[in-house]
Amino acid sequence: MAFQLPSLPYEHSALEPYIDTLTMEIHHGKHHQAYVDNLNKAIAGTTNENKSLEELVANAGAISAAVRNNGGGHWNHSFFWKSLSPAGGEAPEGLLADDINATFGSFDAFKTQFNTAATSRFGSGWAWLIRKRADYLNAYWKVVDWKQASQLYTDNK
Repeated sequence: MAFQLPSLPYEHSALEPYIDTLTMEIHHGKHHQAYVDNLNKAIAGTTNENKSLEELVANAGAISAAVRNNGGGHWNHSFFWKSLSPAGGEAPEGLLADDINATFGSFDAFKTQFNTAATSRFGSGWAWLIRKRADYLNAYWKVVDWKQASQLYTDNK
């Protein structure tokens, strides 16, 4: 099964002014595409060739580093694109909001801790391709799709 770059659920320009079009074009069309291409090369002719992406990443300890790294990069990016929305940026509601408040004290406290964690991680997390991490993280809060996050959170609780 050859993996393909998924289409974005919005235009590259849709997250302006928070995430610019060029950043989206490069991040989606080059960085994410590289994970897809390298994953396809890594699984070609192996027993992993017919497995779904979910099967591959669920068994990360049993696959080669090339499949794990590129499969993980592909999965993370695919999830990331669905986690953003031009209509995002509002605080979460419902069960997710309740649990954030119970765990962190407030949504603002959660954002502060999230930003601190993301900026202190080298080469991983949602900010791994960002040169201006602090600016990017501040912009991230303007486009995050909390309805999508709440739905995923509730569905998997």
